[in-house]
Amino acid sequence: MADCLFCKIIAGDLPAQIVYEDDAVLAILDIDPISDGHTLLLPKCDIKDIYALDEITGGKIMSVAQKLTKVIQLKYGYDTMMLMQVNGLSQDHPHFHLHVFGRQKNNDIKILYPTGVDKSPEHLNAVAEDIRSSAFN
Repeated sequence: MADCLFCKIIAGDLPAQIVYEDDAVLAILDIDPISDGHTLLLPKCDIKDIYALDEITGGKIMSVAQKLTKVIQLKYGYDTMMLMQVNGLSQDHPHFHLHVFGRQKNNDIKILYPTGVDKSPEHLNAVAEDIRSSAFN
């Protein structure tokens, strides 16, 4: 895609700090890192989001993510490693990318759960049934 920032990086038309590359995956440092070693894993083919991601490419990305988490955690001494992937309106670039970054328990990254979500066993059972009956058919 001509407008795709990540496609331009993959093609070598834009600069990036490459930390890993193979035939299917490119891993680059994030230009707005949460922590040292914050890496983005990109499929080399133009895949918009997780809904378009095939299992083979997804598996290759996760294999690289597993290796990178070990390296980044060891190198920078993080007590926690996180993977983050966003789709839909909050996706900042229309090319699948998986964030890999480390944190310390006492840093300022907060994930706030919304209030008012029904956590009752009955509701959770109903949601589980909705997903079971729809997701794998």
